[in-house]
Amino acid sequence: MTKILIRTYFFYIRSNRDTVGNLTDENGTLRDQMRQTEKDTLDVISFLKKQDLDKDAEVKSCYHLKIRQTIFRIKIDRTSKSRIKRSSSRTS
Repeated sequence: MTKILIRTYFFYIRSNRDTVGNLTDENGTLRDQMRQTEKDTLDVISFLKKQDLDKDAEVKSCYHLKIRQTIFRIKIDRTSKSRIKRSSSRTS
């Protein structure tokens, strides 16, 4: 009876040791996957931030271009109006 208990005890210990080894391996795998996921997440965030900055720069560039075009149109309108005034005052 004692031999059976001892064998059962050693089998239990061996089984637990195998289980702990498997859990340790799985834990390492999960840790590596988590690190890769964190790295991928940071890469995606960096990419999206860069895209956002590029879009902001593009919007600012378009905005400044629109302002320059508006200023140019105003100058042309003023020039045209002053020419019209001068020509109308000469004919009068």
